[in-house]
Amino acid sequence: MKTRTPRLLLATLALITVAPIGCATSMGGRMGESVTTLESFRESKSIPPEVLEGAKGVAVLRRSDGSFIVGGSGAQGVFLARNRTGWSSPVSIESWSISLGVQAGGTTTEIVMIFNSEDEIASFLKSGTYMMGGVGAAFGKSSASATSSGGPVPKVAVYARVDGVYVGASIDGTSFHVDTKQNAEIYGAATTTQDIIDGKVPPPPGATVLWQALEG
Repeated sequence: MKTRTPRLLLATLALITVAPIGCATSMGGRMGESVTTLESFRESKSIPPEVLEGAKGVAVLRRSDGSFIVGGSGAQGVFLARNRTGWSSPVSIESWSISLGVQAGGTTTEIVMIFNSEDEIASFLKSGTYMMGGVGAAFGKSSASATSSGGPVPKVAVYARVDGVYVGASIDGTSFHVDTKQNAEIYGAATTTQDIIDGKVPPPPGATVLWQALEG
């Protein structure tokens, strides 16, 4: 871990550096921010290792007011699905209605969503808007998910923090959708979301760093 983290940090900085300044939809920027978020959650032990190891899909989103990576009140990030060879290429995703209760006024909000259901992944990636509601959620350092406690595995486990502080709040009603414009710019206009998940197009530069962050 002591040798891996510096390498990931340098690679993450490289991803962010290659993102054009002022570009809120840079894939390099999204991947870089996602790596930083995953490393922070892992180092704080807020997400049990076995939760990530058993995940069928992972979404990482970040909202940061004033950031060139993410602007406005929404959030941008990436989704990856586990396939036969490992993790898929990242799919660009967005949310424009994040609500974490009273903590929503923070400057920076980070969310990691662990998908344990193929059906839930299909709902998340299909055309239209995916609404949080009625799914299992785990928040913060002290909240072990059902996956790690031996209980029923939730369809989606959600971990969140605001300004570096882990929060326990419902995000039911928050909507997410695939950023089709960003994906078309990266993978080509004719590429579908399923093509990205199935590995039918080359991954963007830097995807390996994101895969390493997911594997730990």
